[in-house]
Amino acid sequence: MSRKSKLIEVVIFFTFIFSLFIINLITKDKVFSEQENRMLQQRPKLSVESLLSGKFMENFESYVSDQFVLRDKWINIKAGAELASGKMQNNGVFLCRGDVFIEPLATPDKDSLDKKTGYINSLNKSFSSKIYLALIPGKEGLYSDLLPTGINNANQSEVIKQIYDAAETNNIDMQTILRKRSSEYIFYRTDHHWTTLGAYYGSCAILNKMDLPYPELSSFSETRKVISESFYGTTYSKAGFSNVSPDVFELFVPALDVKVLNYGKGKAEAGNMYDLSFADKKDKYSVFFGGNTPLLEIQTNVLDKESLLIIRDSFADSLTPFLMQSFSKISVIDLRYYNSSLKEYIEKINFDKILICYSLAAFINDTNLYKLSS
Repeated sequence: MSRKSKLIEVVIFFTFIFSLFIINLITKDKVFSEQENRMLQQRPKLSVESLLSGKFMENFESYVSDQFVLRDKWINIKAGAELASGKMQNNGVFLCRGDVFIEPLATPDKDSLDKKTGYINSLNKSFSSKIYLALIPGKEGLYSDLLPTGINNANQSEVIKQIYDAAETNNIDMQTILRKRSSEYIFYRTDHHWTTLGAYYGSCAILNKMDLPYPELSSFSETRKVISESFYGTTYSKAGFSNVSPDVFELFVPALDVKVLNYGKGKAEAGNMYDLSFADKKDKYSVFFGGNTPLLEIQTNVLDKESLLIIRDSFADSLTPFLMQSFSKISVIDLRYYNSSLKEYIEKINFDKILICYSLAAFINDTNLYKLSS
């Protein structure tokens, strides 16, 4: 190759890099990624404290990655390159047998888990309500045999046992029923959530632990309704692999005559048990109650039953409808968005039962559980 040709290649390369820099500089930052169904990192504020702690650089790296122009296209291009080279993994997500997308769970830090169970025990000591803890194993635990050997993937049974042993609560065994039903369609292939069928089995374990009756699956035979056959979830979006078949999305529980108040905009507004407008959008999981919100208050059509507070992650969205026949009032709080005093709210309602319900991965990665003790 001649010297002139090399010079031309260098000029083209640096022109490309400089163009990307300018485009990224002038492009307006996005707040939410519909493709990945998550909030994107915004430009971090520089301070002496954040700079010395390393937090600024950490957040800035996330900011650059999240706001990179045509990010979704680059993810797909990278995934195609990985697939062409024989790798079935991209962005930490593995494309496994049967078009199942699995993101392994890193072994959690013991001190971090101890702190979180400490917050739960603090809540338990503060109130007379009967408190239950339900940790939901994910696909990475139930179907770990689909992952390549040698992958760093936490033993979920051991982690859950460690948490349950330290928690002074009524602990609910969610693993047994899900493992028993693991051959059924209880988790989406392209998403990290359980399906509505998985949520039903989870509700059976919870109600059984609470000594409450639960409906037979056959009782939903006339109300099970497929609302979409084209659902692609968050792990699919993160991985970027294409040419896989979509998931089927269905509802079980009919739209009951319940009153739902949604505090998503800071004040109580009339909400819905199902928002079917999301059935035609990418984020179909937000069909349940309209998606993420700090607080839901649900007045059911069942009289003279107990009240229940659910402190949860998004797995509880599809779970909650199965609990409505067992309680007169259900409140649902997501600590990621709830910034009022949890203690004052519990004291005001005086709940009979409190259910802390998280997928194991969300529990490990949640940074808001300290609110349980504040």
